[in-house]
Amino acid sequence: MSIVTRARNWASTMRARSRSLQADLFPDRRQDLAVLAIMKNESLNVDEWIEHYIWQGADHIFIIDNGSTDDTREKILASRHGPKLTLVTYPRKHAQSDHYRRVFRTQKIRSRFRWLLAVDADEFCFPKQHGTLPEALRALDWFDVIYVQWTYFGCRDQINHPKSLREGLLYRQPALGSHWNTKWFAKTDVLRGQALSIHKVRGANSAKTITANDYFQLNHYQTQSLEFWTQVKMTRGDAALSTFEAGRNLALFEKFNQDADQVETTLADKVKTHAAAMADALRLSIPTG
Repeated sequence: MSIVTRARNWASTMRARSRSLQADLFPDRRQDLAVLAIMKNESLNVDEWIEHYIWQGADHIFIIDNGSTDDTREKILASRHGPKLTLVTYPRKHAQSDHYRRVFRTQKIRSRFRWLLAVDADEFCFPKQHGTLPEALRALDWFDVIYVQWTYFGCRDQINHPKSLREGLLYRQPALGSHWNTKWFAKTDVLRGQALSIHKVRGANSAKTITANDYFQLNHYQTQSLEFWTQVKMTRGDAALSTFEAGRNLALFEKFNQDADQVETTLADKVKTHAAAMADALRLSIPTG
């Protein structure tokens, strides 16, 4: 072994020892997971969406209202999870990534949370092998960025909006969405400058980046109901690009629904099991006699 190689190995060992010592002396006191989303006119779903991510272990949820004209804001402000919610209003259209970065900076997310998950209001992520999202992230803690592909759900003949997306929509497309349209978990330490964008984390170390569909499932309820598609999806515009708006028509609605022909109840079953457990806990907590 050459002197140069020995010197490099020694330096690497010293750096590792230094990091270990710093971790012992200055433990990371940040919370585990923040969720970030932008939405507009999501009154039909926002309560369920918030409940889902609190149930899945989010320590805090940051919501950007993109100019809602319904009662989305009022529902968020009235949520029983108020202490874990931060609501800001940024109405500028087609600026999703810019709005993300602004919230990340002004809310000091890096100094408060270890991980960030950026999702939309029609996306419900959950772990396949663990109880909560933070528990699954701890199993993958070596990585900096974790991608998850969409599991597309249709609504078949659903005209009126379902009471619950997770329990009412049970037909998915057989294939996962493309790698282009992934969503991500990222350690906040790597989200610097322009790194934070909608579907990708720019400039991340590829050796510490993974696609983890075995660990997570991301249900994407794109069509939801004819009521939602015609009254919300086709009228509110797109948060990211104006070019996406013209394609939101009934032909696309039918195409998405036609392709969703495979029964998928994983999340619906989890929701029912959780609801039953909560009901049992409530029943046992009520004094009898």
